[in-house]
Amino acid sequence: MRRRLGYLHVPKTAGTSVTSAIQDAVADVAGRSDDPAGTAPASIAPFVMDTSLFGEFTDFDRMPTGHGVFRGDPAELATYDAVLGHFAVSTLLAGREPGDLVALFREPRARLLSLYTYWRSWTEDRHASWDPYEASRVATRLDWPAFLSEPAVAAQVDNAATRLLLTPHPLIPDDGFIAADDVPRLLDDARAALDRLGHADVIERGEACWTDLSAWLGAEVEVGHERTTGDGGRLDPATHFTPGSDEVLAARTVLDAEVWRHAARRHGVGDDALDRLADRTWSARRTAATASPTEASTIRGRVAGAWRRVTRRRADR
Repeated sequence: MRRRLGYLHVPKTAGTSVTSAIQDAVADVAGRSDDPAGTAPASIAPFVMDTSLFGEFTDFDRMPTGHGVFRGDPAELATYDAVLGHFAVSTLLAGREPGDLVALFREPRARLLSLYTYWRSWTEDRHASWDPYEASRVATRLDWPAFLSEPAVAAQVDNAATRLLLTPHPLIPDDGFIAADDVPRLLDDARAALDRLGHADVIERGEACWTDLSAWLGAEVEVGHERTTGDGGRLDPATHFTPGSDEVLAARTVLDAEVWRHAARRHGVGDDALDRLADRTWSARRTAATASPTEASTIRGRVAGAWRRVTRRRADR
């Protein structure tokens, strides 16, 4: 079992389930009589995120619950063996080497739509628990095209995985969208940052993803589905999904799409397969957002089966 660990949890990337699975694996190894003393992580940081996805928002003291936001000197995290959550790589590196870090990614268009519908499914009490930070309320007020174009949620919406890999970066604004002219430079930097990580993968590989994560971690990781995206109400495709919104979505995910592909290539997934599977995953997620709950469940099952079939074909070659 790895002694030092940092897990880069991109929002809506099965991260809650993965975090719980890693915590369970740590506890299991720590409790085994055949585990040499000191090989299992002794402590896991109690924080669940840093401030990297909040943009210019700083009014954390007014949040009713605080939500485990870490606002101290990253050096304080060096006292913990494992840090798991919505932390930028620059924070996770406190007391750790790049090779100690693991990141999992999700097809970015599907991830972003999942975040939008997830926030729209929240109760009023849950929205209020994050006040005065209003990102979730923005999702309920705005349709999909307007949400994608709202600067107030840019830090959450605009290539969030790349932001977590690279923040702080002179070309990434706290509040505002990444300029198109800066994309080539940021692509190079994001690929280089990902290549330095100890382990990176995409969750669409299913069981193969969890098997490889277990092998890297040195402990069995059993990932369930603790927090799936709730039903935020069926979206009207004529209102939410337009040629204009597709164009904006492409800009908001241009960097994350390459990060996702780059991570998948590390496991032998070819570009043709990635093209097909990315489009299939996005199409299914978009259809599920406009379907009834029963229809949406069936669609998600079909997508999971498609990824499993592709993974098996790759393994058989």
